[in-house]
Amino acid sequence: MDRSTIWKVALGGAGPRAVVACADQTLRVADADLAHPRALAAPRVETRALGWAAGGGRVVVGTRDKAVTVLDARSGEAVATLLGLRGDVGAVALSPDGALAAGVAFLRESATTQWRVWEVATGDVLHDHDAPTNSDHLLAWRPDGAALALSTRRNNVAVVDVASGAELASYEQPRGFAAAAWSADGAALAAGSWAGAVHVWHPAGGGAAAQLRGSRARRGTPTTMDVVAWSPAGRRLAAARADGELNVWDVATGATLASSPNAGWRAASLAWCDGGARVVASSADGVARSLDVP
Repeated sequence: MDRSTIWKVALGGAGPRAVVACADQTLRVADADLAHPRALAAPRVETRALGWAAGGGRVVVGTRDKAVTVLDARSGEAVATLLGLRGDVGAVALSPDGALAAGVAFLRESATTQWRVWEVATGDVLHDHDAPTNSDHLLAWRPDGAALALSTRRNNVAVVDVASGAELASYEQPRGFAAAAWSADGAALAAGSWAGAVHVWHPAGGGAAAQLRGSRARRGTPTTMDVVAWSPAGRRLAAARADGELNVWDVATGATLASSPNAGWRAASLAWCDGGARVVASSADGVARSLDVP
């Protein structure tokens, strides 16, 4: 695939695989290295956000026209088009089984964020809320599909019950969070902060979170942790900073297991490969890097 035509990339599913939004407003599914691309039957509208269902069977895309489209990654056909977001789409996510979709949009006039959850099969809206926060990229399904991590007010990450919409737990820090990811067992939530740390929090237990930091943050010049991803076994955590540095930590000890220096580009997606022996990072325009983890 010609990388000069790439607009956005998201890694996910089994393998992992990549869903690629191109400059001509088409979508493709490809291998993680962008080989063997295959077209998806999506509307030709500028893509703002991309995501995968955990099993890799479905892809979700948020577009400039405020629509959220769910597609079958195997057939390439559209499954549903979901409407109702009123602002710029910042994040979209599918429940692990692909049955529910969530979207977050930034509402410029009020400087707040709208989040919405739909049933994919029917298009029915389960939740539609406005929140006094500007964290419109923070959205992650718990692996059991029963809860979402998102920002419900300024500088927090909250766990919201999908059935009721109730806030189950909340964690805050002064500068807020840019990204979040659940461990495979759903017991721990990793949140990348604007202040350059990854906070590892156990919502059911409450209390303070452990903090993992990259080398630049330790030197006193923190940079946003843009993307976080747990290893399949849940013992290691990878994160990419806004300046391109990748770090992998042992969560139990806080020790840095692998690190890749500033690459001069910003990672948009992270995924674990080879049973947890390697991390792959991709920038929004399709530049990919891998990091071996001992």
